[in-house]
Amino acid sequence: MTTMFLLAANTTLTDTLTESSCLLITFSMAGLFAVLSFGALLFAARIAGQKNRASECEAENSTGPMEG
Repeated sequence: MTTMFLLAANTTLTDTLTESSCLLITFSMAGLFAVLSFGALLFAARIAGQKNRASECEAENSTGPMEG
């Protein structure tokens, strides 16, 4: 009887640890995905800003010096 109780308690404990580990891994992966996505958006915005700045500089250079 005691052995069956310990076996049942051990199984329940193992199942609980496995479930919490699974949830931890799931939330960790979701968090990592969110951080990487946000980083990719910032990187894309930075590249777009650099291209925009470069095109403004080209437009200024192509018009030549201002006569004054």
